[in-house]
Amino acid sequence: SKEVLQNVLADLRSYLAERGLSLSEDKTCIGSIKDGVDYIGWHFQVTEYGLEVSPSDLSKKELMTRLKNALYEGKKWTARKLIRKLNGIVLGWGSYHGYLCTPDNFTEIDDTLQDMLWSWAVSRHPKHDSKWVYNHYWKPQEKTGRREFSSVDVFLLRFSEVRIKMKTDLDLSKNPYIERSYFKRMKKQVMLPNKTKKCRL
Repeated sequence: SKEVLQNVLADLRSYLAERGLSLSEDKTCIGSIKDGVDYIGWHFQVTEYGLEVSPSDLSKKELMTRLKNALYEGKKWTARKLIRKLNGIVLGWGSYHGYLCTPDNFTEIDDTLQDMLWSWAVSRHPKHDSKWVYNHYWKPQEKTGRREFSSVDVFLLRFSEVRIKMKTDLDLSKNPYIERSYFKRMKKQVMLPNKTKKCRL
């Protein structure tokens, strides 16, 4: 109940105060998980289907700002330099959210970025028609056959393809502050399949 949680919160504030710490009042609240809550860039909400996790609206807004700034800064860059800049953002943000979120969470972001790149490409070649611009920047990839924004030996990563996977499931009964050796071993088992592909970085 809300009353129990208020007592817990009071005890927690007292516990932290004795150690010179305090809760952030801006980030601390009591609410229902059914209404959803944002935490460290994620949005957690319980629905009729269970717990659903997705990037928070604020996190997505900040991501869009970073992408727009990169494209604005790179108005006169080569496509290769722009791709390397964007891939850093895609890999970082996508890997962070890739632990819990499904590729479906990223499809809309991928589409938005493609639209932004199209505007960037068209503005650079006002004397060429759309077909030329598309063929010049979006080229088919050997493995998938799908056209990707690319240049020479690099092509743009997609958020929906950046996934972090564990070779084995974590033992949730382990305490990361006590059984550190276990988590060190598990950290070595994290796989970043796309990170090893030089053509994508």
